[in-house]
Amino acid sequence: MTRSRIGSICRLAGAAAAIVALALLHACGGGASAGGVGEGGTGFAGGTVNGFGSLIVGGVEFATTQARYAVDEDPRAPRAAVAGDIALGMQVALSQSGGSVQQATVGAEVIGPVDAVDAAAGSLQVLGQAVRIDAAPAGATVLDGVATLASLAPGSIVEVHGQRASDGTIDATRVALRSRATGFVRLAGPVGTVDPSRQQLTIGGETVSYGNAQRLAQGGPLVAGVRVVAYSTTPPGGGVVAATALRIDGARPADVADARVDGFVNAFASIANLHVGIYAVDASAAVVSGGGAQDIVDGAVVRVHGAFAGGTLLADAVQVLRTAADAPVRLTGPITNFVAPGYGFRVRGAPVQWGAAPTIAPATTANLANGVAVAVDGVISSGAVSATSVQVVGSSSSDFVPVVAGDISQFDAATGTFRLGEESVLVQVGAATSYLDGAATNLADGRRVVASGSLAAAGGPLAASTIQFLDNPANPPGLRLEGTASGVTSTSFTLDGQTIGLDAQTQYFIGETAAGANALVEGSPVVVQAQTSGGSIVATVVSILGTDGVSDGGTRVDGYITSFDSLSSFVVANQPVDASAAQLVESGTAVAPANGVYVSVTGTLSNGVLVATRVVLGQAVDD
Repeated sequence: MTRSRIGSICRLAGAAAAIVALALLHACGGGASAGGVGEGGTGFAGGTVNGFGSLIVGGVEFATTQARYAVDEDPRAPRAAVAGDIALGMQVALSQSGGSVQQATVGAEVIGPVDAVDAAAGSLQVLGQAVRIDAAPAGATVLDGVATLASLAPGSIVEVHGQRASDGTIDATRVALRSRATGFVRLAGPVGTVDPSRQQLTIGGETVSYGNAQRLAQGGPLVAGVRVVAYSTTPPGGGVVAATALRIDGARPADVADARVDGFVNAFASIANLHVGIYAVDASAAVVSGGGAQDIVDGAVVRVHGAFAGGTLLADAVQVLRTAADAPVRLTGPITNFVAPGYGFRVRGAPVQWGAAPTIAPATTANLANGVAVAVDGVISSGAVSATSVQVVGSSSSDFVPVVAGDISQFDAATGTFRLGEESVLVQVGAATSYLDGAATNLADGRRVVASGSLAAAGGPLAASTIQFLDNPANPPGLRLEGTASGVTSTSFTLDGQTIGLDAQTQYFIGETAAGANALVEGSPVVVQAQTSGGSIVATVVSILGTDGVSDGGTRVDGYITSFDSLSSFVVANQPVDASAAQLVESGTAVAPANGVYVSVTGTLSNGVLVATRVVLGQAVDD
């Protein structure tokens, strides 16, 4: 079995930062109905990411074929991003036209060290900010890299997305563990007090010194109550953040006729004067569903549609969300981090656990494997998506490269065809097909394989680019897992709630460079090659990534090639790629770029295109 040092779906662990009014001033996006698919026109949407088909915000799905993404970490310049930077539970502001996202910017409320944890109360303090977990049934918190709240230790670096309650507490929609080598802290929120003589202000329980900061005044003077974003490359000390940059976000959203926001009600004075997240709302003329006007109070979770005028959202519809079922999650995409039936896995970077009695279609977990595209429906529970339904879509959806797992039947050696899985997908192998953990001569009825490739036409055979055998006792398939390491000791660490063993044979790499075991620390974003042994998972290779998800800077996406026209024009994980000047590296088997080939692409973003400097070809589904 070939062991690659490059991981599977890389989530680009550095996604973070604060939604800011600067981004909102020029944003005009959003859906046009209380739920469903984004409709035509131009508008604005701001709130919580609660799913992926394309991108789902506030229960509305928006197409992303033309989307540009940004992550707002350093307030001086949000960085260009890819779809993989957008994660479940993040706060986002987006513009859309005709139901398609034009620009989406994500941002967290705080990135910094944990001060204290009260697991029993479901709360923690981060950089002087009170953070509440699972503040409401319809506003539950996604935990990423954090098995339980109790597993967080003071000093751990976390990224918190959420919205401020009236008392300043952050009602968290997402808490993600970050590397201790993150290199900066970030704090967004309303100013409590300002001391011009000392050039200090307070946000929550934290003092910010801004005397040496580059100040970006986008929204008026620096006064109590205005929203600011403070950023520092100096570790905080003595309860003080020495800001490198400070942005004032007092400006209001531009007027737009079609706007949507969702989240927690705060600063409620009357039905005509309240806030949802950071947005001012007048709901006096709105039609209310899911309850009555009396239910629109501080702490209520709502979805609001209307028009922005003079900085206030004049609502025509408000939906009150009371239960987790009122805020369902849908994830559509390829499976990653699949260990075995019954274990959790990930889809679009979001952790998925099995619910009490989920519906599976086709009706067996034997058809699930890394790379198989699924649609998962569920609710957020205990920090993850608790699946109520898992449906395989990979062999029939044009949005994903077909990846099919199961037992071979009706094998015809003369034609090189066979049927696979409960869907009885017709698979065609040929001279261009690569084999992993076996060979073409091993094909036979009853053999368990994963096939990936492309469909020549609807209803036609799957032209297999790769066949991997899953039942080779002499060379059993390994596991590829990616995420954030926590609970690191000399003998193990935790990843997605699974204990990963470390032994004397485990190899460590930072990029292509060998490293020692001490390179693996709490919060490290990692890609892990592992084997199962006696019911345990033991790492064979640990590849440690940088805080931005790659080992040496730049941007990285992993996945199957689609829409391949030439090296200068193809798509990986919804990201357009130009690899005409890239170094091409084969991993484990000779393979040429083509639809259905698994690749890892590293490069830089330019006008929405990932200009590749390096492409690793031939990554196995589970090598």
